[in-house]
Amino acid sequence: MARRHGGEAGTGVEITLAGDIAARAGNGAGSGWHRLRGDQVGLVFTMLTLESERGVTRDALADAVWPGRMPSAWASALRTLVSQVRTFVGRVVPAPPGGEVVAARAGRYLLQLPAGSHVDVLAAEAAVAAAQEADPERALALATPAVACLRAPF
Repeated sequence: MARRHGGEAGTGVEITLAGDIAARAGNGAGSGWHRLRGDQVGLVFTMLTLESERGVTRDALADAVWPGRMPSAWASALRTLVSQVRTFVGRVVPAPPGGEVVAARAGRYLLQLPAGSHVDVLAAEAAVAAAQEADPERALALATPAVACLRAPF
């Protein structure tokens, strides 16, 4: 799951990665959903979200954004994409005490989400895993929202 920092209950964020990439404050504050535009910045945000526990190396991000055709100024271009992710996330997520929501540590970028955050594809993955262990009736109830989530393009 996503790396979390402390906070009051209900202060998490909601993130959608299937369909439009978007985020909003989970406590109802703010102006609703904020959508992220751009394929490259969307890919960086998605990777940081899905790998937030371990973080993602600069090289892994660069390889994903520019597969087989790394630009000569890739490090600078990657910093720009990460900066765009920071700006996007900053609209919704408060910075953890003494840190940043998107932090650079030990050669990796880490996305630190507040406790209680919800990521649609991670929730769908957990629901499918729970459905595999449940009786058929309960499995259907668990898997139905996951299937609906995963019908959107990812």
